[in-house]
Amino acid sequence: MTVSITLPWPDRHLFPNDRCHWAVKAKQVKKHRRLAYFEALEIQSAIPDAVRADADQPIFYRIIYTPKINRNRDEDGIISSCKAYLDGISEAIGINDYRFHIRGCEALPAKRPGSIVIELDWETTGGHNA
Repeated sequence: MTVSITLPWPDRHLFPNDRCHWAVKAKQVKKHRRLAYFEALEIQSAIPDAVRADADQPIFYRIIYTPKINRNRDEDGIISSCKAYLDGISEAIGINDYRFHIRGCEALPAKRPGSIVIELDWETTGGHNA
């Protein structure tokens, strides 16, 4: 089974190449983590308790991003800018984020205001997606 969360385009201060004061970045991290937390509460019930309880069970994620403007983006920058989102999601669904493993990062054509979709999926005990 796949569940997805749609979030706004990350603030520029969350991208690793931005050089801002630590307090400015900390404010944005807190804001984006909170956004993801509340969005993820809505999908929490879609994740089986058995998946949440099994500490060895990996949770896979895929990032699908729609940038605000048409500019080449490097995947590692996109993934880094989503760290606060991933932390908020893991907190809301009650798992440690060390269980997150990336499946991919995909770009869609630019469109304002820009967005990030994070898809989560996992394997069931039978080896098939739930």
